[in-house]
Amino acid sequence: MPCLLCGSAAAARKRVSRRNSLKKILWLAVASTAVFVLCSAVRGKIISYFSPYRAYPFWGRLLQIRLVFNRGTAFGFWQQREELVITLAVLCSLALGIWLVRKSREMQIWELLSFSFIFGGALANLWERVFLGYVVDYLDLGFWPVFNLADSFITLGCVFLIAGHFFSKKQ
Repeated sequence: MPCLLCGSAAAARKRVSRRNSLKKILWLAVASTAVFVLCSAVRGKIISYFSPYRAYPFWGRLLQIRLVFNRGTAFGFWQQREELVITLAVLCSLALGIWLVRKSREMQIWELLSFSFIFGGALANLWERVFLGYVVDYLDLGFWPVFNLADSFITLGCVFLIAGHFFSKKQ
């Protein structure tokens, strides 16, 4: 059906496609921001209410709150390479953000949600690393290194992506 203003069906499809792309980018931005804000709020409460390095039972023996300050990367690696870690984190976050904006129009909603979890969690950790000089970790399973809510969102986003690709009808 031709566009009423310009008479071109292709122009009308292009406007609808652009509008849908902007909606997806907005959805991605809102969801990533929500993850970032939630992670930041929880971090603030943890720092306010808990003493560093002391274990507080949270959910029986399965989960404890143990406030630690991680100056390295995952599992505490690269503790003495803070500038390099920050530089790599900024570059990776920028690359992921640009890639997401470019590819969002092709993504399904579950992919947008997955990447929102990953991007929001990564930005929360990056913010802590840049402005605090360390990442605040506080979830302790006892058998795994202490981690935080942002790490959990990153992991969930990855799990959703893997599971979604197995169960998606998109070929």
